[in-house]
Amino acid sequence: MRIINGVWLRWWVQVASALSNMGMFVAEISSDSYQIMGMAARGMLPVIGILFSTSGVVLLS
Repeated sequence: MRIINGVWLRWWVQVASALSNMGMFVAEISSDSYQIMGMAARGMLPVIGILFSTSGVVLLS
């Protein structure tokens, strides 16, 4: 397999995949920010849930 496509292609695909996953995560977080803003405006902001979610994301990243 290395003879056909080389080691450089494997690294290129892995880097592209990591960047794509980071981009999708940022897009998801930015789309959810409007929901959090609306909940804060109504006084329904679940602070404990946000803290747990944030700590989970930090742990996984």
